[in-house]
Amino acid sequence: MGNPLGLARMQVMSKKAPERPEAIAPVPEGTVGHNNPYRGIEDHGIKSTNDPAPTQANWDTREGRTYLPAEQEYEPIPVHIVQEYGSEFRRFRIHAMTTSVSNPFRMIGRNPERTSVLISNPDPALTLYIGGPGLTPGMSAFAVLPGKDFTILSTDEIWVVGTAVAPATQPVQAIEYYSVQD
Repeated sequence: MGNPLGLARMQVMSKKAPERPEAIAPVPEGTVGHNNPYRGIEDHGIKSTNDPAPTQANWDTREGRTYLPAEQEYEPIPVHIVQEYGSEFRRFRIHAMTTSVSNPFRMIGRNPERTSVLISNPDPALTLYIGGPGLTPGMSAFAVLPGKDFTILSTDEIWVVGTAVAPATQPVQAIEYYSVQD
């Protein structure tokens, strides 16, 4: 069955290809002949009176060119970077505790000198949740899967709650890295 939207008796008419002029071979632009700056080798109606562009033989000569003198080189000034404090120590503190599902607690308090905290869940089967104050698992907490670690780059307090049903507990470990000035 044919196309119902098409015309029933449509004639196919073919046209002869139009005659086109023969293509001219392109000539690359170069430095043969007169080379006018910013215009190329075209004369644009005005015949050039200057000499053709320099050849490779006299490109390296200094005839007709003016050069600026080289800039004076100065001896480098030694620079000493002074930090804010004279003696800064990077220290760490280890926290090892237990938690259960009924006991969310503040594991690490606020510390403005802290650089990072690595929280580890050594339990092979139970998930651990970390977050801020008002921690509720699954809502405002981040899950640390069994046997995995998580690094926090915050100076705020960190709360922890486990998934062990009381009275059972699950371990949680953390390494707190901080800097102190002596």
